[in-house]
Amino acid sequence: HYLKPNKNCKREWSEGKIIMANKHERIWQSLQRLKDSITVKESAGIKKLKLIAFSDHHRGQNDGADDFRHCKAIYHAALGYYFEAGFTLYLLGDVEELWECQPKKPLETYRDTLKLEQQFVRQGRYKRLWGNHDDEWQYQNQVERFLKTYITNEGETPVVSEGAIISLTSKGQ
Repeated sequence: HYLKPNKNCKREWSEGKIIMANKHERIWQSLQRLKDSITVKESAGIKKLKLIAFSDHHRGQNDGADDFRHCKAIYHAALGYYFEAGFTLYLLGDVEELWECQPKKPLETYRDTLKLEQQFVRQGRYKRLWGNHDDEWQYQNQVERFLKTYITNEGETPVVSEGAIISLTSKGQ
């Protein structure tokens, strides 16, 4: 069966296929709720913006389910380059592979990687979002328990967001 939008806003059967009412409207409403809930909002001049975004590392426990282990060396080199060049680091979710292991394991396995990312944290050039494979970070108590020492400076409250909005400006507009 496949889902198909229907203007009548009700479920109907048609030739053995489910026609779902107003699928696009539900998606739009869901995205609008996310947009309204986002607390990370920034504005930056497009010519001055120095942002690097990484996503879907899927850091595990250095086993077969660990997608990051083969990329670690090049990622470390990239972090060094972008740090020295003054970029802000955005980690866009699925950083840890929490479907395959408990939070403690990837954090222990990749402590050296987290230490490199901490350089960005110390200079206020670090933002982190959670994804479906590390959605444990949507819970503040889990962030406090496992990530706080890696993603905050002394006295700060750790923040892992569901999304971020960056407004780009060009010539003041």
